[in-house]
Amino acid sequence: MKKAKTLIAILLAALMLCGCAAPAQFAEAGGNALGSVKDSVASFSSWVEKKTDKLESFLHKKGDESNQIFDTVQDFFEDKLDDLNNALGGNSEDAHEGPEGNGLSREEMQAIRDGAIVHFSEMEYIRPDTDKMADDVDALKEALKTGTLSLEEIEEYLDVIYDDFFDFRSMNNLANVRSCLDTLDEYYSAEYNWCSEQSAVVEDLMDEMYFACGGSEYAKDLEDDYFWEGFAEEYADEADSMYTPELVEMMQQEADLVSEYREIMADPVIIFDGQEVHVFEGLDAAKDARTYYGILFGYLDKYNPLVSDLFIRLVKLRNSMAKEAGYSSFEEMQFDYYFERDYTPEQAGEYIENVKKYVVPLAEELDQKYSYADLQLPEVSESRLREVLQTVSYELGGYVEEAYEFMMKYDLCDLSKSYTKTTMSFMTYFDKFEAPFLLISAKGNSEDVLTAVHEFGHYSDGYTTFNADETIDLAEVYSQALEYLAIDMLGNVLPQKTVKNILLSKILDSASLYTQQASFAQFEKEIYALPEDDLTAGVINDISLRLSKEFGYCMDGFESYYARSWIDINHFFEAPFYVISYPVSNDVALQIYGLEHESEGAGRAKYLEMLEHESGDLLETVEQYGLASPFEEDSVKNSAELIRDIVKKYEGM
Repeated sequence: MKKAKTLIAILLAALMLCGCAAPAQFAEAGGNALGSVKDSVASFSSWVEKKTDKLESFLHKKGDESNQIFDTVQDFFEDKLDDLNNALGGNSEDAHEGPEGNGLSREEMQAIRDGAIVHFSEMEYIRPDTDKMADDVDALKEALKTGTLSLEEIEEYLDVIYDDFFDFRSMNNLANVRSCLDTLDEYYSAEYNWCSEQSAVVEDLMDEMYFACGGSEYAKDLEDDYFWEGFAEEYADEADSMYTPELVEMMQQEADLVSEYREIMADPVIIFDGQEVHVFEGLDAAKDARTYYGILFGYLDKYNPLVSDLFIRLVKLRNSMAKEAGYSSFEEMQFDYYFERDYTPEQAGEYIENVKKYVVPLAEELDQKYSYADLQLPEVSESRLREVLQTVSYELGGYVEEAYEFMMKYDLCDLSKSYTKTTMSFMTYFDKFEAPFLLISAKGNSEDVLTAVHEFGHYSDGYTTFNADETIDLAEVYSQALEYLAIDMLGNVLPQKTVKNILLSKILDSASLYTQQASFAQFEKEIYALPEDDLTAGVINDISLRLSKEFGYCMDGFESYYARSWIDINHFFEAPFYVISYPVSNDVALQIYGLEHESEGAGRAKYLEMLEHESGDLLETVEQYGLASPFEEDSVKNSAELIRDIVKKYEGM
């Protein structure tokens, strides 16, 4: 089943610009679902025309004074329509076609952003009203049953529901960010947990709305005027909905387990040398190997059994969810439903085998020449990290530079180091404010540089496309490609020795990205395929250790660590089957680096060009911009050769 793809709509901000009281169809809503702004303006114009025709007929009988009243009213509406068209860029044909093609020009989308954005500190969290959304869906269903309403009136109901949906999504993301900024904040932790539990309810309501429309007499007209091509057929029969009450309940249980994982990992505490130690702080402050490894293995001793039990419950639940939803496996469900990938689990499996064949030997070769122990990790302050992002954005220019200035102006990032912050770094998007947000879990050293650049790649993509729908695999291209392109720019802001260490780090990371992330993907494949009776902590740890050896990154003497440290991979808990996207997208990112390697400026130009992608699918976008599919026969082999080119650059410094 394919989920609806929507963007936040534009009319609320536009009407604020022209100061007009809004009829119902001008509620904030989903962009692609609404069709173009100009279509909506035309609807408003039609509405005005109908009302003024009736008014003219009535007042004509009342004489000259009443005719003057009519002229005044008509002039008012015409002025407002002119203001609205001007505010939205007039008759511009420069349409910004995001992944689903929302038909809006950049000027029109920017008008929305300008009208919606506020400083991050002024973004108010208000718990979403899911009861209202349920009532609004019921009202739509009742309206559809009557069959007496115009298409325009039905769309007014839909606008309100989309308004509900995007408010929920924005508040959910806002609660998440504020909870991640301080994992000990009980209020936002509870609010994010509540939103997570309600997510399945909201998705179910949206599904209910789609099937109500698809099964109505308005279905084809709504497909043409409001939704997307193929909508009427896709949502013709409510029996096809996968959102059974049982599945919704299981999704809520899943959200509870994920929240439980977050709470466990927020502030792990152990007893070391007779004293209570907060693990993350203790590891960071350790002055010798005995203390560091004592804390590390004490942490694994305590938390591996605890987290294993939770993970086993998650795996069993998710397999049941897939069965309830009609999928043959949870992996298939994630590929098709959640990530909407344009490649299959079988293709991913073949790709993993190619990583073994071409990259594992390279990684082992690099491990003999270099190691992470060779890396120096000089301090990099928050202010220096901001300088790095400024330098990269100004060097690239275009929408990347715009994104940086927007981020700084509205304080839409947090790059600080804090022991109470989440251990994750990520970009998210607030639809209500048309704003991406960047959160970096800083360590305070040079490792933060590429982490920040990576997430800023996501930020630039989200900013440029106004968070238009795209697959995870495509999104990761922009983050990983920016890392490669940024390396040549860092000499303008960081000491040469630091840049050289970052380059070595990138070499090792590039190789380990393939080997480790491919092994993690294989780990998930194997775990979710196990019979339930075999799902034990011991079996899971054995698989983790075996794969670390097969993919060549298990260090002698650290077998206990590689068997048990999988509990730190938050993707296994929060985004299952995500990790394969890292090596697959890195193939494309390396191709962009290869262009820059061959001709200075070519990779940068390709990156900026691809930011304006029309498709949200990886393989379609790759083909559109003349790059090779990661699943071509020699793709992984070619990527290994490009990593060797980076090694030569490092050795020449």
